[in-house]
Amino acid sequence: KDVSRLARRGSGSASRSIFGGFAEWEKGHDDETSYAHAIDANDWENELSMVFVVINDKSKKVSSRSGMSHTRQTSRFYQYWLDHVDEDIQSVKEAINNKDFKHLGEVIEENGLRMHATNLGAQPPFTYLVPDSYLVMEIVHQCREAGYPCYFTMDAGPNVKILTEKKNQQYILNALLQHFKEEQVIASDITHTGIEILE
Repeated sequence: KDVSRLARRGSGSASRSIFGGFAEWEKGHDDETSYAHAIDANDWENELSMVFVVINDKSKKVSSRSGMSHTRQTSRFYQYWLDHVDEDIQSVKEAINNKDFKHLGEVIEENGLRMHATNLGAQPPFTYLVPDSYLVMEIVHQCREAGYPCYFTMDAGPNVKILTEKKNQQYILNALLQHFKEEQVIASDITHTGIEILE
């Protein structure tokens, strides 16, 4: 918990990275109230995989911090996104508890798209997404239509993360590698092992 609080000072998202598997970041307002904690998934995370498509590893033109600040202050869509956060978190927890991959994927995909829509509603509008971001989304849709369930999400940037089941990981990788270089596509297991303290 203390390490999560410390990580949050550098990046809110980093507060969740202390833990393996699933983690929830409490909203809060400062180090005492805003931190992450692990969510017990009864080892379900061992059946899942994340595939990262690195479209651009350079610094963003609009930083996450300044982009979110601008969006919060000017976007007409921002409150709509906020209004659904608690509902989405509850849905995600239920999906994890029930090991419902389809429901989990649908919620994270919809939430990610809502977040990016807030940027388009800012004044002036901006977007982190680029043509290759949309290409990855299309590949994900094609994989689903072919019977290989997978779902995308994106943080404040052009890179896309794909949640899939390990049994379908290779099919997803093959589909992506038809359009992207091998070094751009990274597969990672989701384990419950978090950070390790090294002497």
